[in-house]
Amino acid sequence: MSIPKHIEDAINHYIPHQDGWTTPERCIEMVDRILEIKAQVSVDIGVFAGRSTIAMGFAARELGNAIVYGIDPWHVGIAQESDDNPEGVDWWKDKADLERIHSQAMRDIWAHNLEQWVVIIRSRSEYCDKLFTEIDVLNIDGAHGKVASCRDVMTYLPKVRSGGVLFMDDTAWPSTQEAVKLIEQQCDLVRTMNEPNTESRTYRKR
Repeated sequence: MSIPKHIEDAINHYIPHQDGWTTPERCIEMVDRILEIKAQVSVDIGVFAGRSTIAMGFAARELGNAIVYGIDPWHVGIAQESDDNPEGVDWWKDKADLERIHSQAMRDIWAHNLEQWVVIIRSRSEYCDKLFTEIDVLNIDGAHGKVASCRDVMTYLPKVRSGGVLFMDDTAWPSTQEAVKLIEQQCDLVRTMNEPNTESRTYRKR
């Protein structure tokens, strides 16, 4: 895996200081895959503080004529409604200041001068699929409940082109297992990353 050094340095320098859980290693892989297939349209479901979106934006800027669409409602009620874990429901209510996190994500996107390559859509993902006819790279890291994660896969995976790349985080969670099965009906597993307290997978669409 090899990406331009200035992007790797930016990821290692900036990403760890942002809220969120996507690791620099995972961000580097996202950049590598986008550059590898020269992805023109990438969709990031679940922006949160922008770690993955900004990394994908670095890759889009490197390509020049590519674009990343980041989708997230930044809404506590929606996050709670879509979470099957009672502890997660309480966390969204008590600890997640989503207005602050949204504002910080936007400031960071602008600070990196990525607004030409990163478009943020503040909405539920289920309302946005008609914006896309074909997707080259898809990152599914939105709501992890069974219904919500399956809905994202069923809605967006058909739009990923053959040979396109799909990333999914937290693939070992009990609530995402049905979504993983749906993905594996149409995609081949490329890589599994075992990260602290989670597992992430990379797939290629058949």
